[in-house]
Formats: sequence, C-alpha cells, structure tokens
Amino acid sequence: MRISHDVPPTGMPAAGVPLVLARDVSDSAAGCDPVAYAETLELLRADGHLDIAPHIAAHLSRRLQGDPAGILETARLLSAAQRRGNAALPDPLPLVPAVAAAWGEAVAALDASSRAALLIACVSVSHRTDTLLRASGLDVSDLVAEPLSSFLELVSGHFVVRDPRIRCIVHETATLAERTRAHAALADALRLATRTELAAWHAALATLEGDARLVPQLLSLSRTALRRGDSIWAFHVAREATSQAEGADGPRADLAAGTSALLSGYLDDAVYSLGRVVRCADPALVRGALAPYAVAVTLSTGYVPDAEIADHDAALDLDPTVSTGHDDVIAALAVAAALHAERGELDAARDSLDRGERRSAGRATNGYLTVARSWCAAYGIETASPTAEVDPARLEPRWLGGYLVASHSIRLALTGSIPLAESTLSATRLRLSRDTARAVDSGPEFAATPLLEAHLACAAALVAISAGRYSSAAGILESAAFAGPVSLVYAGLAATARARMRVLTAGTTVIAELHPEPSAPAGLRRATLIDRAFEHALAGRPGDAAPLVGLANELPSSRLESMLPEPDECVLWADAGRRGPAEAARRTLVARGRVSEERPGDEPASGPGWLASLRAALVLGSPHEVGRLREPAAETCRGIASAYERAQTELVLSRALTRAGDPDTARTHGVTAIELFFQTGAGALVAHARAVLVETAPAHTPAPPEQAAGGAWTREVTDREREVAELVVLGTSNRDVARQLHLSVRTVEVHLARVFTKLDVHSRTELSYLVHGRRNLHGSLRDDRA
Repeated sequence: MRISHDVPPTGMPAAGVPLVLARDVSDSAAGCDPVAYAETLELLRADGHLDIAPHIAAHLSRRLQGDPAGILETARLLSAAQRRGNAALPDPLPLVPAVAAAWGEAVAALDASSRAALLIACVSVSHRTDTLLRASGLDVSDLVAEPLSSFLELVSGHFVVRDPRIRCIVHETATLAERTRAHAALADALRLATRTELAAWHAALATLEGDARLVPQLLSLSRTALRRGDSIWAFHVAREATSQAEGADGPRADLAAGTSALLSGYLDDAVYSLGRVVRCADPALVRGALAPYAVAVTLSTGYVPDAEIADHDAALDLDPTVSTGHDDVIAALAVAAALHAERGELDAARDSLDRGERRSAGRATNGYLTVARSWCAAYGIETASPTAEVDPARLEPRWLGGYLVASHSIRLALTGSIPLAESTLSATRLRLSRDTARAVDSGPEFAATPLLEAHLACAAALVAISAGRYSSAAGILESAAFAGPVSLVYAGLAATARARMRVLTAGTTVIAELHPEPSAPAGLRRATLIDRAFEHALAGRPGDAAPLVGLANELPSSRLESMLPEPDECVLWADAGRRGPAEAARRTLVARGRVSEERPGDEPASGPGWLASLRAALVLGSPHEVGRLREPAAETCRGIASAYERAQTELVLSRALTRAGDPDTARTHGVTAIELFFQTGAGALVAHARAVLVETAPAHTPAPPEQAAGGAWTREVTDREREVAELVVLGTSNRDVARQLHLSVRTVEVHLARVFTKLDVHSRTELSYLVHGRRNLHGSLRDDRA
C-alpha cells in the first residue's frame, strides 16, 4: 500500500515565522497526578464531547495550572489532531481569556526594561541565569528585586518562569519586532558562551527571511536532543530546520523532523515529513527514511507499507554496485516484521524477518534486526539468532535498547520468569536519559522518548498482570496513559489492558481510549467484547455475557493479548442455566483448539486450554462426575501459577461441590477463590465471588462486612473510615479509593492508618480477615505473611 501525504498537518509553521519554544523542565511526566488529570479529562470530554487523549489533557492541566476555564478555552482552539496527540501542540499555548485574567494585569504593569527581560526569559531555551543577564543587560540585583522576582524563580545559577501561563501572555502580547530582538539578543549571548547550537536556534527564530547556513547546526542540535531522549524538543528544532533549509538539506531536515515526531507520538507530523523524504530524489535518504516511515504509516492506517520496502529490497539485488543502504533496508524489513507480528499477521512477519536475516548475512549487527527477533519471539515467532545476550545499551540508534528490553521482559513473563522480568524493566527505567544538561556520551543511558516510555510501561503492566497484581498493573497503565501515547503501542494492547484492569478492579470500564481508527481493528473489537462481557458477568448477568465471549472467540487474538484475563464462555452459559449452549460452546472451543480434548481428571495438568476443559467438566458434570474430579481438580488448583486462573477454577469447583452435596469442602475452595482474587487487587472480582457464593451457599459463605461475625469492628471507626476499610479489603488501591470517595490519596492514607491503629491490625490482608469475620489457617487474625 502506498501512502501520499502532500498537505502539511495542522500547526505546521510557515517558513521564516519566528516561533517561541522555550524548554520547560517542569513539563514532564515526572510527579504526574493521575487523579487530577482524570478530572481534567472528564471535564474536557463532558464539554461538547471533545475527543482528547489522556496525555494531552494532562499536558494542558500542567501548563495551565489546573485552571478549568483556561483548559476548556484552550482545548477548543486546538485542532482535532492536536487534541488526539497526533500533531504537536503549539508552544506556548494560545492565549485565552482565562489565562489572561490570571497574570495579564501584572504583565501589563511592567516597565519596558522589565518586560523586555521577561520576554527574553520566556523564549530562552537556556535556563542559565548568566545567559539571561547577558542577553537582557541586567544584573542579578535586577532579577531578585521587584517586579521580576514575582515572575521568575532563581536557584543555583538557573532560572525558571514561575507559572507557564506567563509565557502565553508575554509571547502573545509582544510584537513581532520585540520577539525578534529577544531571540537575536539570546543568539549573541549564547555565542559568547560558545553554545553555538543553541545560538543557532535563536538566530533562526530571529530571521524573517530564512538562513540556510543555520541548518547544519540546527540538525546537529536536533540529533543531540534525540540522543538524550528529548524527541519533542528534537522535533521542534528539526521542524525549524525545514523552514530554513534549501536544496538537499530539505529532505535531511524532513527526515530528522519525521523521526523525532514519530518517537514523540505525533503521527500526522511524522507521516507528513517522512512522506516528503520517501518522494525525494536521493535514494540514500529515501532508504534511510523507510523504517520510521513504515512505523508511522502503520500506526496511522493499520497497514504495513510492504510495497515500498519490497521495491528497495529488490533494487539492491538488481544493482550489485550499490554498496550502501543495506542496513537501512534491513531496518525497514525488521520493523515490518515487528509490525506484522503485533497485528497477528504471523506469516507476513516471518517473511519480512527472513528477508532481513538473509540480507544481514555477513554484515555487522543491525540493531533493528536484533529488536525484531526479540519482538517476533514474544509473539511466538522464534528465530535461530540469539537476542538475550545482546547488551541493549550498546544498540544504535540509542532508543532501540529500550525496545529490546521491553520485548525481552514480556518473553520472560510468558515463561514464568517474573522476578527477572521485573528487575530487567526496573533497571532500564532507572537508566532512561531525560536530563537535557547531560553530556551526550556520558554513559549507556537509554533515550527516554515518549513512545519508548509507553512501550516500557505496557511491558511493566503485562509483567504485573502475569504476576497476578492487577491493581498494580492498573496503576502503571493509568499513569502511563497520562504521560504519553500509550494507545499506539503493541497495536493498542496497552489501552486494551488498561480498560480490562479497570473493569476488574473497579467494575466499570475506563473512559474510552483514543486509537488511530484503522489500527488493529480485530484486536480492538475483540477486547471491547471481552470488557463488556466482564461487566455483564460482574453485574450478575451471565446470560448476557456469554454471547459476547462467544463472538470474541471467533476473532483472532495475539499471544500477548492472551496474557490478559478473560471470562469462560462455557461457565457463563452454565451459570445462566443454559446447558445446551454451554455444551455447544465447549465443542466449539475444542474445534478451535482453545480447549483441550483431554479428559480432565485422569491426571493433573495445567495450561489455559486444559483448565477450561476442567471447568467445563465441573459445571456440566453430574454429582458423581464432580465427585470423581474433586481430588484431581484440587491437586490441579494447587499447581496453577496464575492467581486469576486458579481463583476462577477454585470458584467453579466450590460451586460444583455445593451442587454435589459437599458444602464443607466447597466452602474451603470458595474462601480460597476470594482470597486469591483479593491478592490480585481485583476488587470487582472479589465482590463478584462473594456474591456468587452467597447465592449458592449462603449458610457457608463469608457475609458482607456489616453482617459478618466480626461486624463489631465497625463500632470502633468513623463512617468515613469504615467506607475506606470496606473498599480496601476488596483489593481497591488507595488511588482508586480516593477516586471513588472523592478524596485525596493522602486523606485515604490517613484514614487507613487510623483504622489500622484502632483495630490493632498491621496489614491489608489482616484487615480483610477481621472484616470478613474469619481466621487464617493458623487460627489467628494475624496475617503471618505481613
């Protein structure tokens, strides 16, 4: 499929227009507050149903200091692509009335000298105080005195504008001539400090006619920023280079802009810039753009541009005299293999990977191919080439190492090596390079681009899910959604996992995530069906849930998607009292290979297919058959590594034994199921399991807290403390408790600490035992694992 994009995306500057893009170190994902950002997101989507990505809502919240009026007014001025995160936001943000009301009078009251100095501070990409003093002609006493001290904070030789909204006002109210003079003064000051690349940036913004001589320095600055992980800054610098470039420098600047836009998640900007490169007359530049272009087009359209890659692959074979470009074509074939694997197109993935392997024979290690091998292996496409022995920190380009770590960690989780997967990810995330002041070659840090961080967060969540820590996975994905473009990674799997964890921990779906519409349509449709099925099942409507699971099972799913928990269609039909559809569902799943044909109970086994067969036998079997399966099923349950799969099987076994007339043994397995669901942090599953057991065996099931034998505990705490405790014992995280009760996380922590003190308990599990009015296996209310 060939894509042509000749119209620049919204927000692309005209050549020669001096932009202001001051680097603001405060505008980062560090210290993000998902609760506050969730409120911002709900506010924006309630206002005219604005489609806005979570990380864009978070950006507006940070840059506008959480002011609701300013956020709403600004969001309305952004293009649809900007709100979705597919195009770069203007910097500074446009001036709106609410922002003007915050600082407008104070800025207007400044004298000419102070106003000129503040403008320089607002547009400067250097936060060194000596640069500001040199450019403004002021001395330190002027900065620490009124009125400038009200607008600037000075710390250890650096300055920062006190409120990002000040930059909006100062930039918008300055004339073009004033902005031009500010940039020219900064260019002179930075040249004197021998910071020539930063000087080139300001010089470019100070010229109204363009200066092609600045392009090499701008491209060098862009490469430096990208190498350090700051792809957003790299994109803006490269985009400025495109407005200054002439002749052959134009495609080079477009390649830099498109690559950094892609790594920032700006798909529209990436496709536009890289599309210009692949249509240029320089074959070497075209081949260099193939890999990022393939990624950008695939994420935008859902289709891998195999035709363009195949043309260049064939061209190298037709012309043996061509000695360069092989590595670029190998890179393109490698990313094509990874993209096909993500979308379940395994044959196409194998073909692209094989072609890349053949072309790389006898050549030096290609970083893209190394990552593709590991990526495809995570989706079940194994290769003979090693991947685990490669040092990710030594791969080039610098951001590739992080992708290798992400895929390798997922592979470790799939094989049950959870601790090693977690330690590998943790070590890598600590080494992510975000410090723009760090020397380029200071060490083996990974470039922390937004797209890479989204992949690493998704990998960390999948590892947590594999470990049975759903509440932890939900927190990781919630934070990641407000930090970067998680909807783009693993063909939408991060957004799918976020919605699934939300259903299981809170019982409701998360606000719909934004995806490029064509991306992995089958996978997204299947995930939506499963989420809706879970909602129906948790609400006590198994008859409504079962058909949805059946429809989902007709759609293809990837190996990574299988890491997410799913309901059991056969069990749902049985719960609804529909034996015929339950038996039909089992036969269909056997035919599709999703359920084992082995006869459960002959000997202990494991695996999702065998466990589904065991559960089907338990829900469909006669009392005699259930009695025969009791011991082998109990033995199997003890060996199941997945907390969710074991809890699900324990719950089915409990109900089957109740039906077979063995309530005491049934109660043991029922309580085990509740405890396992509790350990995952899936509060909705805990509540569902308790409700199911109350319905089937009310005399032998832990009662709700207010009716439990230990219900006297409620007299020791306040009503608010009781509400917090009851949510906590369902496995709800402090953050979710805060969201549900409309409190701050700190307030929840205080209430919980008071509950622990008043009730003399020392852990959440111990509190659960007290609230449920039961004792642990040692006969004590004390949790021995705490």
